[in-house]
Amino acid sequence: MFITSIFQTMNIYTITYTKGEREMKRALLTTILGGSLILAACGDNGETEESAGTDSSEETAEENDHTEEDDETSSDELEEDSDDEEFPVTVEDARGEEVTLEEEPAEVISILPSNTELIYGLDAWDQLSAVTLNDDYPEKVSELDTVGDMTIDVEQVIAMEPDLVMAGVLNDMDAVGQIEDAGITVVVLEDTNKFDDLYDVIELAGVVLGKNDEADTMIEDMQSRIEDIRETGESIPEDEQVSVWVEVGQDPLFTTGAGTFLDEMLSLIGAQNAAGEEELWVQFTEEDAVSLNPDVIVLTYGAYVESAGQQVLDRAAWQSVPAVENERVYEFEDANKVNRQGPRLIEGLEELAELIYPEHY
Repeated sequence: MFITSIFQTMNIYTITYTKGEREMKRALLTTILGGSLILAACGDNGETEESAGTDSSEETAEENDHTEEDDETSSDELEEDSDDEEFPVTVEDARGEEVTLEEEPAEVISILPSNTELIYGLDAWDQLSAVTLNDDYPEKVSELDTVGDMTIDVEQVIAMEPDLVMAGVLNDMDAVGQIEDAGITVVVLEDTNKFDDLYDVIELAGVVLGKNDEADTMIEDMQSRIEDIRETGESIPEDEQVSVWVEVGQDPLFTTGAGTFLDEMLSLIGAQNAAGEEELWVQFTEEDAVSLNPDVIVLTYGAYVESAGQQVLDRAAWQSVPAVENERVYEFEDANKVNRQGPRLIEGLEELAELIYPEHY
């Protein structure tokens, strides 16, 4: 059930106004207020020159103190006005629905773990009031109220009267509709399988949470780190590249084909996906899996299965597979870093690179 639930790939929302337009608005506001401050300063200088012969040093000091206070006040007002410029906002979410937020949401409910991680990464944790029982990151998520698991407790969500519910296309849209019918604002985020699409999700979340700058910073950081990985991966000679079997389920055997974050990660680090000719998440027979003859095996379920790596090494039918012969079977510590969309995917990419090519990363 989990495997089939993560097949959604389309990314169709748009943001009503662009980052550039937001920055232009801020720049214009800065120019107007800055010009006012300059004019005010010029006026004050004129009065000072006229009365220079009679002002005492104490009066001059008082005027200087007053000017500094005015500057600080104006700076604070500018910052507040810049924040106000972010709202109201209208966005188009993953359903193609236009959603308007009149002001920055103070009470947010996340009904998908990937959204919760994104909220945390965007430094909007103080705005989060409830999550689901499936949420496991960060650790302090256990301190929040819960509103069900994949089956959302709609009545509880409505009773909490949040300013915003952040959902995803993996959620039950009937439940989402009931929440909206109660007059609560809901934004549905896309479920993505590529980093380029993930950036759009991050930007949309930044808009509705009032965290545009944080979203921009997050995207730029991820892009920079990915480029570093890509450059190293491209430097690995083809005859040194390894074939990797990523096992996401052992009974039955499931792996990742093309069109997933894991497949993109393998490509970025300079490795080959042993099942790259398949699409998305695919089931294999043991015979077909062994025939792929991978150089490396990575298990994403090691946290849930005791001695998972040793079990693979002990498989009778796999003894001639290079990964088993050379004992290159690895358990990935936190599978959510490679299959749950969010800011931690970059950590997963870097850890995967170090795991498979420790001599290069």
